[in-house]
Amino acid sequence: VRAVADCVDPLATMVELLRYDQRRELECWKNEVHQCGICFGEKAGSLFVNLGGCAHNFCVECMGDMTKLHVKEGSIIELKCPVPDCRAELGSRMLERVLEPHEYERWERLKTQQILDTLEGIAFCPRCEELGHDVPNF
Repeated sequence: VRAVADCVDPLATMVELLRYDQRRELECWKNEVHQCGICFGEKAGSLFVNLGGCAHNFCVECMGDMTKLHVKEGSIIELKCPVPDCRAELGSRMLERVLEPHEYERWERLKTQQILDTLEGIAFCPRCEELGHDVPNF
């Protein structure tokens, strides 16, 4: 903090420095070669995705294949980290990156339905679904 001559708010300066450090660390990680825990291929970090629900990373190709299969089959409950001891739910940003737009839309519909199925007294209106409106009825 002393290196910043016009430091008015030391806490804000520390937060800014920490964010800069995280960005640089991610930039360096993306340029390094890493091994995918699924295919065991060695690829640049820029070809990996962070799963969102945990700190694990796998290559875009492997995660794309896995997620596309589960979305196609409608088994989105299985969209979890492949690490057996982890099994954290995959984040929507990661899914948006590895899925095609129509596949991501299908995942959103399935996820919405999955959530609504757990709530009592809520159901989709079939007429609204036909018109493309996802409006729950109470």
